[in-house]
Amino acid sequence: MAASDLTVTRLRELLHYDQSTGVFTRAKAHAGRPIGAVVGFADKDGYLSARVDGKAYRLNRLAWFYAHGEWPAGEVDHRDGVKQDNRLTNLRDTSRAINAQNLRQARSHNATQLLGVGKEPGTKRWRARITVNGKLKRLGSFPTPEAAHAAYLIAKRQLHTGNTL
Repeated sequence: MAASDLTVTRLRELLHYDQSTGVFTRAKAHAGRPIGAVVGFADKDGYLSARVDGKAYRLNRLAWFYAHGEWPAGEVDHRDGVKQDNRLTNLRDTSRAINAQNLRQARSHNATQLLGVGKEPGTKRWRARITVNGKLKRLGSFPTPEAAHAAYLIAKRQLHTGNTL
């Protein structure tokens, strides 16, 4: 994210952030919204966002900025994978690579809906694979998708230092 002109002083003047709940509320009435009104809307990716001084921000990044007084160096990852849980204990400043390791469910195009599992072409078996340091690692061929998924989870816990499963 590009640098912002928003200062932590200005942010705290406009909004209040409760670190234990992750909720932002108005510290100042604005555009017909009273003091104490909850701030945020779900953006197209499912993250809570808000406009501050005319610019859109994701609330996980604002929470980090509000609590630490500086913008995060990398991405703000939700430890539990819940994009709208902005409690400070659930947030961590991390690299894109580590954030990607925290994937908790299969992508929508995955037919098995199991992480790391795919059909072994030309067979009735299932394969498990994992990416480590940008390289695809084959974990084996299994009789069921569940067995392949179990192998993937073991490897994920050992090889993905950023995962929180």
